[in-house]
Amino acid sequence: MGDRSCTCARCGKEVEGEGLCGECAAQPEASPQKKISDLIECAKKEIERGKRKGVALGNAEELLEGVMLMLEAENADDALRLLNECLEFASERIMQHEMLVAGIKRAEMRIKEAEERGLDTTEAATLLKMAQGALDSAEYREGIDYARKGAEAAQKGRKKDVRVEVAAWQRE
Repeated sequence: MGDRSCTCARCGKEVEGEGLCGECAAQPEASPQKKISDLIECAKKEIERGKRKGVALGNAEELLEGVMLMLEAENADDALRLLNECLEFASERIMQHEMLVAGIKRAEMRIKEAEERGLDTTEAATLLKMAQGALDSAEYREGIDYARKGAEAAQKGRKKDVRVEVAAWQRE
């Protein structure tokens, strides 16, 4: 996955680390209204980017709605605070989703390798299914843990019991 990339706080372009892109950093500080407007656009783009990847971002959308309500009430300070929460939440959820997807792929690969070596992958496969279920239910943190444990279980797999192999062969 490499270094963590974020979006520019002003224009929404992808940048390394947090902050502004080179173009925005060279421009003078924007007015508070312009800053909030730019951050709203940035939040919308971040939410859209996450949605394209299949990330559940309902809470981020609710925070963005709260921002609009704060602006209608002319409460710029709270709007800015909510905007920052929205961006942080969306970025974190996208990162968790990406980590879980990568963890599932790693677990699948390790399970396949273990099966090719004739190892028992029952526990690893169960943990993988739990990770996939966590992905489907947007429980990304838990899913990351299941995927990691599934990959570890596949590596530590034991040789299949001869009786199990014979029973499987007889069913064929």
